[in-house]
Amino acid sequence: IKYLAEDLGFNDLHLANFISRMIDDKDSVAQLTPHEAWKITEALTAMLRRNTGINFKSLKEVRDYFFTKDGTINGKQTCQV
Repeated sequence: IKYLAEDLGFNDLHLANFISRMIDDKDSVAQLTPHEAWKITEALTAMLRRNTGINFKSLKEVRDYFFTKDGTINGKQTCQV
């Protein structure tokens, strides 16, 4: 979830606000149930789909899209997926 949020340009505060709007009384990834985490992941993936115009079929495709040959994502982070 955090990698998807970073790909969208969210910082920790933006992600916390997004989670609190989607899920009542929760504002961090650690508080989410598996089902709630799935809902957040689907929402973030849909946002990526709209921003990039690419219909990702899996999180692996999202990773591969943003993963560069030098081992970074968007030129700044090491890929840990």
